[in-house]
Amino acid sequence: MKNRLVQAISYEFFLLLTGGLLVVPMFDLEVHQSLAIAAGLSLFALVWNMIFNHAFDWYLLNIRKKPEKTFIVRAIHALLFEGGMLVLTLPVIAWSFNLTILEAFMLEIVMVIYIVIYTYVFNYWFDRLHSSFQVTEHNR
Repeated sequence: MKNRLVQAISYEFFLLLTGGLLVVPMFDLEVHQSLAIAAGLSLFALVWNMIFNHAFDWYLLNIRKKPEKTFIVRAIHALLFEGGMLVLTLPVIAWSFNLTILEAFMLEIVMVIYIVIYTYVFNYWFDRLHSSFQVTEHNR
């Protein structure tokens, strides 16, 4: 459990730092502006995650009456979650960076691509680093 907490906090911290710094030269922002926007979006994502997952699980149990999460159900969940995030954050991003909705949409697409790559690289290195410090039963 401790390892998962360290992983989650490290993941978010470095994502905020790298993602926030990534847009600084793109929009001629001050670093503190970009990091503040990134932190706000990260906090929103956390709240959206809790609300959306609660509502989705409620739907599965009470409306669909099938709590199983098959591949299709998980794919629908992911698409609805990300689509909801996009719709809800698009106006905020457009306003924060003084962009049109289309420009904000393009920025979101770039950020999603960045986050997918970042997630892969972060987890690869976290797992490698963690396994080098891990003590197994027979090494004690």
